[in-house]
Amino acid sequence: MIAIWKRWNDALLVAITLVLEASIFLTVTLIVSRHRPDVTQLDSSPVDSSFPSGHVAAAVVYGAFAVIAARHTTKRRPVMLSVITASTVSIIVAWARLYRGMYHLSDVVAGALLGLASIWVTWRVIRSRTGGSRSSAIIIE
Repeated sequence: MIAIWKRWNDALLVAITLVLEASIFLTVTLIVSRHRPDVTQLDSSPVDSSFPSGHVAAAVVYGAFAVIAARHTTKRRPVMLSVITASTVSIIVAWARLYRGMYHLSDVVAGALLGLASIWVTWRVIRSRTGGSRSSAIIIE
């Protein structure tokens, strides 16, 4: 992203969003310490806590690429394709983790909300630091 568009904003959006999501996920997991569902689990995990779903949160965070696509084009098709792809991947990850018995439905919903909140907060912070306009950017000279 830095090499193609010569802008730090896009790389920062993805990187900071992932760090924020992971930090909140780890903190909440330690505080809540919710046990996994009492069903046959098709996976194993070194972490016994299931709230919130870190897998779903991370999948949603990759939706930040949809925000980046929207910033770089006025064409509707690439933006819609990136939104549909990010949404589909997030839904598949959520369904797979539920199917494999690793999470309660509320864990998946909380993970999705955590991912969305991480994108929104990071986007707002970066936007406020670059003047708030759609075209503002930290440009590499």
